[in-house]
Amino acid sequence: PRAGENEPATEKSFESCSSPTTRCKEAFGGVCGGNGEFIQDTSFRLKNSRRDRIAYFLDRILAKRSRFFILLGVWGLLQVLCAGACYWLVWSGKLEDSDPRDDDQVWPIVETIWQAWTFMADPGTHAGVTMSGERIVASMITLSGILFFASILGVTVDLIREKMESLRQGKSKIIEANHTLILGWTEKTIHIIEELCKANESEGGGVVAILAPESKGQMELELELQLPIRYRRGTRVIFRSGSPLVMGDLLRVSVHLARAVIILSSTGSADQADADTLRTMLSLRSLYDQLQSHVIAEVR
Repeated sequence: PRAGENEPATEKSFESCSSPTTRCKEAFGGVCGGNGEFIQDTSFRLKNSRRDRIAYFLDRILAKRSRFFILLGVWGLLQVLCAGACYWLVWSGKLEDSDPRDDDQVWPIVETIWQAWTFMADPGTHAGVTMSGERIVASMITLSGILFFASILGVTVDLIREKMESLRQGKSKIIEANHTLILGWTEKTIHIIEELCKANESEGGGVVAILAPESKGQMELELELQLPIRYRRGTRVIFRSGSPLVMGDLLRVSVHLARAVIILSSTGSADQADADTLRTMLSLRSLYDQLQSHVIAEVR
């Protein structure tokens, strides 16, 4: 057979090697021929490196918080076992003078695993090690323990910050019944709250919940400026940030347990405001078997 007869067919394209685009293509499998033409091998395919695949695998695992905690627990367990095995290789077998156990009652591998855990959990524990080899391994175990518990601390801080941010934005659920629910935040909302406070004064106060797209902090600030707590006559006002058009947000304010629902017309054109009011009514209509409240809607 002639040379190259059994070689796989390769589609090739030719360009000038002088162009910047061609020089860039050389990094992806092309070569320059002797006549100054660029030969692009189209059989070449970009491949993901092992590092990219590992990073993608970890990204999928860490995307869910539950998987991350499982991975963190497995990492800690393997770290303790590996550290205990490494410390067992250099352990002299000498127990502390205060240890009441005999030598035949001590399992070396179990003892070294326990020592590795104490080194990780308490960085100052390795200060009592005297042998040079033990000191080196104990110091490395202590450093790995610091990194492990720093990861746990970082996740814990992240969870607390996320929860505090959720509470600040008004994302938690309201557990109330027989409360008055106002959907929307307009210039009329504070006046309605004031009238409700006067009406609830004879009963020792009540609960008014407000669901609006505005931020919780903004609504609380406006209410505090125009209607301080001392003028609310024992009525508690609870804010939640969300859309009255979303069923999930309506359930977060326990709309099915409210004794009255007031739908305020949104700002903007009259047609759009009435359309939003109608959509909110239809959302409430889907809860007809659970809704126990009177519904009052503003129409423009």
